Amino acid sequence: MCKGNIVGGAYRQRNVFLYPPQDPGNCAEFDPNVIGNGTCGENGNSLVFGADQSAETCSDGSIGGIFAGGFDTKTELVGADNALLYQVFAPEMFGGGIFQSQLTTLTGDNDTIRTRSAQQFSFSGSGMQDSMSFFREFKVSEEEFYTEFNNTIAEYNILDSDLCFRTLGGAQYEDYEPGYDQCRKHLNQPFESPFNQI
Repeated sequence: MCKGNIVGGAYRQRNVFLYPPQDPGNCAEFDPNVIGNGTCGENGNSLVFGADQSAETCSDGSIGGIFAGGFDTKTELVGADNALLYQVFAPEMFGGGIFQSQLTTLTGDNDTIRTRSAQQFSFSGSGMQDSMSFFREFKVSEEEFYTEFNNTIAEYNILDSDLCFRTLGGAQYEDYEPGYDQCRKHLNQPFESPFNQI
């Protein structure tokens, strides 16, 4: 689930990733490493993510800027003006190599369908592949968004105590309180002024 906002040359995005319960057959392997208050095989979980970027360069249909305080980025329009290539490069102190490469393609009436694949590379700068993700996203009304959001929380049996206060790697945000209200607050941050960094 994602919300974003563009103000001038700045782009602000907030995501909540909802995960289904682990396959019970895998719990013997994963149970010691379960993060949160849920039970492996019974409860899902969630993670939050945020991206704040400002365009520092703009030429030839591409923009560039800094992500997360030190990652150079470049975004360019490709294909039949219906796709974006977004790349993230590690800081120079880590070799400056490619860290992530994402392709987002817009289809459907009025570009209501967004398909994104993201390739992740080793942070060492070696260029070795690390992982890949695939997302299917749809532009919907706010009412449709929260209806589906709530349905997914219920379907995945995510405990309120595990909602919307952990980030990538399972780390907790110190100033976040878990729960549905925190999810809404997090997702609405792109529309606040001044913008809250994450």
